[in-house]
Amino acid sequence: MAPPSGRKREPLRTLATVSNLFDRTTHRGKAQLSLLMNFAARAPSVIGILFFVPLVYRELGDADYGRLMAAISLGGLSSVLLGGGYYLGRRRVGEAMTDNRHDAEAEAFLTLMRASWLAAMIGMVAAVAYALGQSWSAVFIVVAVLQICAGLIGALDEVRTAYNELYFTATLRAVLQTLAYVIGLSVAWVARSPMLAALVMIGPSIAASLFSTGHLLLRRPYLLKGTGLSAWRALREALPIGLIDGLVMLAVNLSVVVVQEALPAQSSAWYATIVRITILLLTLAMLCALPLTSYFRGIWNQRPAAMRSRISFYWMALSFGFGVGTTLALWLANIVYLGIIMGIDAPFPSLETFAIYAGLGAVGAFKFYTAFGYIIMDTRSLNISFGLVLLASFLAALLGQLAYGTAAAVQWCALVFALGTSLAIINLYRNDQGIRESAWQERS
Repeated sequence: MAPPSGRKREPLRTLATVSNLFDRTTHRGKAQLSLLMNFAARAPSVIGILFFVPLVYRELGDADYGRLMAAISLGGLSSVLLGGGYYLGRRRVGEAMTDNRHDAEAEAFLTLMRASWLAAMIGMVAAVAYALGQSWSAVFIVVAVLQICAGLIGALDEVRTAYNELYFTATLRAVLQTLAYVIGLSVAWVARSPMLAALVMIGPSIAASLFSTGHLLLRRPYLLKGTGLSAWRALREALPIGLIDGLVMLAVNLSVVVVQEALPAQSSAWYATIVRITILLLTLAMLCALPLTSYFRGIWNQRPAAMRSRISFYWMALSFGFGVGTTLALWLANIVYLGIIMGIDAPFPSLETFAIYAGLGAVGAFKFYTAFGYIIMDTRSLNISFGLVLLASFLAALLGQLAYGTAAAVQWCALVFALGTSLAIINLYRNDQGIRESAWQERS
C-alpha cells in the first residue's frame, strides 16, 4: 500500500529546505554560512602569525623585518581613499538588491569600481613617492604597491558582502592561504626574501578576491551593463562616507612607517608586530560583523523602532567588548608571542605600553561599531563625532612629539583615542543616532 502523499513528499520538502540555505532569496542562511566560513577561512592566518612571521623575523633580522612591515603598512595608507568605496558599494548594492533593481545594482558596482581604481592609482603614486624619498630599495616599493593592489581587488570583491556571499571568497582564501603557508614554512629560502615573504602573506587574498570577483560577474553579468558615476565624482561621493574610517586606519599604518624611521630597529619590529596582530584581530572581527550588518541592512526598514533600538544597543555593547578583548589580547601577545616565541621585548615601560594596547583596542571598537554605523546610521553624525576624536588624538600626538619625541607621540595619541572613542560611541547611542534611516533612504 502506498504511503500517504504527505509522507511521500516529506523527504523532498526536507531537501528543498536544506537547498534553500544556498538560494539567493534566503538572506539569513547566507549570513549564517558566510559567518561560519569566514571564521574557518582565517585559521591559516593564525598559523601564519604563530609560525611564519617569527620565521621571517629570524631570517630577515630587525632592520629588514621592520622595513617589510613598514612597506605593508605604507600600502595600507590608501585605505583613506578606498574606505569610503567599501561602504558606498555595500550600502547602495544592498539597497538596490532589496528593491530588486538590477540597474541600480549595476550603477552602484560600476561607481565602486571607478572610485576604487582612482583611489588605488593615487595611493600608488603617493606610496612610491614617499618610498623613493626615503631611499627604500625596489623590493620594498613593490611590496607597498602589492598591498595597495590587495586593497583595490578587495574593494571590488566587497560587493559580495551586500549579497551575503562571503563564504565563496572565504573558502578560496582558506585553501590558497594554507597552500602559501605550507610552501613558506617548508621551503627555507622563502622566508629569507622580503618579496616572497610578502607574497605568502598578501598573495592569497589577492588571488581569492580576483577569482571571487570573476565568479560574481559570471553569475551577475548585468553588473557591467550599467552607467555609474565618473571616476572623480564617484571618489568625491565615496570619500566623505568612510573618511574617518580611512583616516583612522591611515593613522595606524602611518604610525608603523614613522616608528620604523624614528626608533631603533628592534623597537620598530616590536611595534610593527603588535599592529600586525591588531589587524589580524580586526579582520576576524570584520568577518563576523560584515555578514551580520549586511543581514541587518536587508531587514532594517521592515523592523519596528523598538527592535532597531535594541539592535543598536547590543551592537554598542559588542563593540566595547571587542575593544576590551583586543586590549587584553595584545597584552597577552606581548608576553607569550613577542616575548617568548619571537624574543622581542617591549621597548617601553609597562604603563606606556598598555596605553598603546588601549589605543589599538579602541581602533577595534571603532571599526566594529562603524561596520554597523556606516551601513545603517546617519554617516554625518558618525563622521563628526569620530572626527573630533581623531582631531584630539592628532593634537595629542603633536604635543607628545614636541615634548618627548616619537614614542610619546604614539602613546599620547593612543590614550586620547581610547578615551575619546569610548565617549563618542556612548554619546551616539544616547542621542539615538543608532536608529536613523539611511541618508539615501531619507532623500528618496
